[in-house]
Amino acid sequence: MTQRPRRTFTTEQKAEAVKIVQQSGKSVNQVARELDLTPSALRKWIKQAQIDQHPIPGGPLTSAERQELNQLRRDLKRVQMERDFLKNHLHASACPNRLETQKDLTGDEDGTPILVELQLLL
Repeated sequence: MTQRPRRTFTTEQKAEAVKIVQQSGKSVNQVARELDLTPSALRKWIKQAQIDQHPIPGGPLTSAERQELNQLRRDLKRVQMERDFLKNHLHASACPNRLETQKDLTGDEDGTPILVELQLLL
């Protein structure tokens, strides 16, 4: 059996499919076959539509909340990358050939901790 290419559907297409299931009285499987969809995808759309219509505080995320969360995660990742770049650039430009001393706590053969100073060229 060959795998079908992944298709994308607009919000309107999903809403129309959910409306057909709710108003026609047909089973999810039957409507899915008629619309050339997988029953699991249609069930997921129906479940999300119910969550969107009747949100529960502290319950599953509505579509709008999920979209906002994804946007916030993208923004956070971008800001973290910008911060790391600026921090590295500032550190490198402020002291291009400076030696930095770091202390490293390592263990001896018998497990006794040894404090070692390392000098790194940054």
